[in-house]
Amino acid sequence: MNRANADPQSQPPRAVYAPYLWAFGGIILLSALVAGFSDRPKEVPQELQGIWTTTDTAHVDRFLEISGATVSFGLGNGAVSTGFIRKVEEESGGRETKYTITYNDDEGERKVCILYDPGKRELRLKNQDRIVWVKTGEA
Repeated sequence: MNRANADPQSQPPRAVYAPYLWAFGGIILLSALVAGFSDRPKEVPQELQGIWTTTDTAHVDRFLEISGATVSFGLGNGAVSTGFIRKVEEESGGRETKYTITYNDDEGERKVCILYDPGKRELRLKNQDRIVWVKTGEA
């Protein structure tokens, strides 16, 4: 029997859903691309990267080391706590810029807020704003 003369009800159904499936797949792909490129975390600014120390007597054996991927805190007596940076948020205002670094360490997600003064090339941690840190080395 010739296919052209076959009964229309005996033929397999056409792929009427194919255009909808292609459109749906395209929307998902486009959404994934938009989500991947929007609200991307800022990279750690070069001026923050390095080893920071203070002359404060209570923190003389402490340091803060910031690289493009990690933030490490020298806790004294040779102990160091390191976390992997997930994102950096920047808020400019006045002579200082506030950076909030979100990182993961052994205890989970944590944040450190840094107030950076580019004119003096020094930083302060927001929760210890009287202690001044200066860069003493490169990360």
